[in-house]
Formats: sequence, structure tokens, C-alpha cells
Amino acid sequence: MPIVRSTITLAALLAVFAPGCAVDATDFDPAVDALAEGAPAAEAEDWTIGTVTVNPTWDSGATANLAVRYVKCQVEYGPEYMLTGLDVYEGNVGQFIGRMRGQCRQYDLTDDTLPQGASGTKNFFLSGFQDTVLHAIDIPSIDAYPTGVTLTVNNASGHVKNINIQYAEKTTAGQAIASSSPLYTADALGYGGDEVLLSCEDQEVMTGMQLSYDTTNGHIRKLEIFCRTLDFI
Repeated sequence: MPIVRSTITLAALLAVFAPGCAVDATDFDPAVDALAEGAPAAEAEDWTIGTVTVNPTWDSGATANLAVRYVKCQVEYGPEYMLTGLDVYEGNVGQFIGRMRGQCRQYDLTDDTLPQGASGTKNFFLSGFQDTVLHAIDIPSIDAYPTGVTLTVNNASGHVKNINIQYAEKTTAGQAIASSSPLYTADALGYGGDEVLLSCEDQEVMTGMQLSYDTTNGHIRKLEIFCRTLDFI
């Protein structure tokens, strides 16, 4: 059976025994009681997401019939959101990505049990040439920070065939992310080809993605990620 500890303050006890006085709920302060008993106060971590940096980009060089699509988690959902997952659909003919939804997840930047449960989903790329089978890739739900993507491309025809998400965990000191020891989700699709790593710089996180695709066949011709600094202050 768990032990229930009283959190009644001295002021509350005096109020109980004082004639004609009612106990006010504001007299109950567990934090004050814990400090009075010598218990250590919890230390909140303090993080901030900084400004936009250089956006890593893959570009096939094709320029004809292009349309631009994007997901910008910080702009569309809030300053504490990062791009943590992708719902990927392959093309209906041939080996290519025909549709993607972005999963933007909120991070509590003052709590070491990140991220929060709040999230948003944007159906940002719909080529019109997609299959109906969903392939979802997501980074782990605790203490994982998105830092880039690995693309599998066909350099000969100039299009994207596959994708995974790169992420980093906190260092053992807890005041930085281990950018130099990246981890990866599974590939969204099973297609092989030439791999291209788009990675944010050290201590940066991925907050969005933008692509240009060929409207005549659905092929992604250019893809870039948005990176911002993640600072422990």
C-alpha cells in the first residue's frame, strides 16, 4: 500500500484551530512543504528552439512542370513543434514516393520527459499518382529529436524512391543531443538506389520539409529540410 504524505502547511493547521476561520485552498503548498522537510526541488530543464539555419537540400536539376509543397511545423502548429514522423505512400506505377503526410509533435522545452502528446498532421504532398497503402515512419516518443532524413534516389531519372528519418537522443549529461551518434527509423518503402543524407548541423533539429514534384508523373525532383538550433540555456 502506498504511503500518503500530508501536504498541510503550518498556516493551514493554524487556520483549522483558529475560531471562526475557514481553511483556504491556497494554504496548501506541497512545494513549500517539501522544501521545509529537506526534500530537493525538481530542476526543470530549459531549452529553446532558435532561428532558421541552412536548409540541407537534394536537387535532381530538373525544372519542368514543378509544383512546390511543404510542411512547416513551427509556422503551422506552434514554436515548440518538430517534424517527427511521415506517412508515406508509394507511387501507383514504378518505384517512387507519391504522397506524404507530415507528423508535427509538440515538445515541452522545460521538461526532460519530451515530447508532449500534442501533435498535428498535414497532408502536404499529394501527387495524384499515389497508391493507397500507408507506410508510417516515426521517431521514438521519448527523448528523441529529429535531425534529418535519408533519401534513396534514382540519379539516372532524377526522383526520390524511399526515405527514412534521422534522429538523435540526449547526451548522458542531458544538456545536449548526441548529433554525432545519429539513429534512424526504418525505411518507408523497400526500394534501393543511391542514398543521400540530408542532416541538420550539430545541435539542430528538423522542423519541416519542402519538396518540388513533377505534376506530369508525381516524381519528387527536389527536397529540402528545415533546421533550427536547439539550445540548452
